[in-house]
Amino acid sequence: MSPSASEYSWFEHNELRSMYCMTYIKGQTPKEFLARLGVTPYPDQEGLRGLSSTHWTDPPVDDHWQFIGATQVLGHDGPWTLAVELNGWIGESGEYMEPASKATRALSHYQNAGGRTSFSWWEDGELRTRFEWPRKRHGSTPDDLVEAMQRVGFDLGPRGEDPGRPGMLALAEELSGVRVTAELLAGSSYTCGYFGQLPAVYRTGGKEPSPRPDMKLHPVGDEALADRETPQVRRRKGPGRGLGPLLRPPSHTGQEP
Repeated sequence: MSPSASEYSWFEHNELRSMYCMTYIKGQTPKEFLARLGVTPYPDQEGLRGLSSTHWTDPPVDDHWQFIGATQVLGHDGPWTLAVELNGWIGESGEYMEPASKATRALSHYQNAGGRTSFSWWEDGELRTRFEWPRKRHGSTPDDLVEAMQRVGFDLGPRGEDPGRPGMLALAEELSGVRVTAELLAGSSYTCGYFGQLPAVYRTGGKEPSPRPDMKLHPVGDEALADRETPQVRRRKGPGRGLGPLLRPPSHTGQEP
């Protein structure tokens, strides 16, 4: 049975509801995913409260400070990583997600402080489907998620109502098998990293982590990324092997189901 957007109504009262990014990566550990992103390691944090406290300790947050935490979860066909950002955008960014999704599958949903939302599906470095408004999809196969969207409660008719964040959470579960709950977010231990410069409280308060060690990027699927390769210098590699379709063969472009 498919999940329903109504099962995620609790998210409308969660701390993340106003601005967040949540990313699901198949078959990678949290350390592997963060290494692919090229973050600087930061001490593990316990629960959503720990992530929130670290992110907001030095308001206003430095524009160059992006903080992310990742935990391992179970989904279709085994382990996935669930990454959480408070007021972040890394899981939404093609610069980072194209290389991070090489030889695997990635999903993300996002809302910024201005209320803009989006959902993205990446497959082997290719953006297959992205939408802000459910009836206005783009990507290399913009219609391949239509059936899954309808199963979880998206009404794609001309006057259909957008289920919003609960709908995106339900769609991510339908495609990954990862069920996100308030208890999961609150009770998980997160492997963490950051981009840019630490906020001043960490630079001056003696809490700054030790310098970044050399990080080996682990192979996922049947290909590996080079050691210490950053998103800015990666070049798109050839198509992976053995991934197969997510739902059905790619369709031609089009916007309406």
